[in-house]
Parts: sequence; C-alpha cells; structure tokens
Amino acid sequence: DRPVAMVGECYVVIVMGVSGSGKSSVGEELGKAWRAEFEDGDDWHSKENIEKMRKGTALNDTDRQAWLMALASLAKRNVEAKSRVVIACSALKKKYRDILRGDLKPSSVRFVFLDGTFQTISERLMERKSHFFKPGMLKSQFEALERPCPSETDVSVVPITLDIPTICNYVLKIINASNATVHTTSHRSKL
Repeated sequence: DRPVAMVGECYVVIVMGVSGSGKSSVGEELGKAWRAEFEDGDDWHSKENIEKMRKGTALNDTDRQAWLMALASLAKRNVEAKSRVVIACSALKKKYRDILRGDLKPSSVRFVFLDGTFQTISERLMERKSHFFKPGMLKSQFEALERPCPSETDVSVVPITLDIPTICNYVLKIINASNATVHTTSHRSKL
C-alpha cells in the first residue's frame, strides 16, 4: 500500500542522534507521514550488544560494526526495491554514516540529526523506564558524537526542542525539495 519511490528519489531516511534524542518517536511518526516502513535500529543490535548496554558498558567501534553493516544492507535492499524506509540509528560518527551510505547514490539517502543539549536529553532518559540504554552512558555517546560536517550535505540538523509533527513536516519538505531537484535535473538531462 506504500507508494513506490521513483528513480533518483530519496528512499531511505536515517533519523540519527544520541540515545534519548527522540529517534524512535520521530522515526515512527515520519514513517507514517511519508508512508514508509519504519525500522528501529535498536531492534537490530545483537544480544551481546544489548547485554553490554544493560550492564552500563558503552559500545565500541567493533561492537557496532556488524550492526551498522546490517542496517546498511537494509537501506540498500530498500533502495534496490524502490521502497521507502525510515531507520532510527544513532550514527554518531562520520565513519558510521559512511558505512550506512555505502555505495548508494547520494540522492537515495538522507540523514536527520536530532540535536539537543546533554541536559535536555539526560532529563528525557531519566523519564524512560523500559529501555536497555542506561542514562549514565549518555556521556560516552556525547563524547563519541561527531557532529555532521559541512561536506555531509545529506544531513539535516533539527533541534529536538521542536515538536514531532513540526520535525516531520520539516523533513518531508526537505525530501520533497531534494526529489524535485533530482527530477528537474533528470528531466533536463534528457533534453
């Protein structure tokens, strides 16, 4: 029942940020608004990774490698099937985002960085009851976080102080604008 994206369109939106920034909540609503499948990256962690986080141990690059590769494969499958998907994934470092991009065309994937202060996100985490991520681990995520650099033109920074419908509308406008640019460019190249 979901619409099939056209050639050159964005198929994958990765909602990124530290734990507690709202990735799952925004991702789920964005999926509904964009009429796309939603995948929570937390569900793709190995049992070993989840157990580490339950014990309050931060994941390292090695721990995250297989998880990121699985999410990159998910993104690639959706692009190949021309099917939309929203993925919630921390994507804290540029090299993680590069793994997720893989060899996909730049127009097919967008990142939405949910940006917030340590204090705001820490308060959110204290209210969360049923998640394996321990609030004490937030510091390690902020330490690992590499804010998107100017060369990462596929990343939009969105403040978490906005409400979810406003964030979703903003992201949909970005997707529609980038799709319009792709279609205009594609149309011109055929002339």
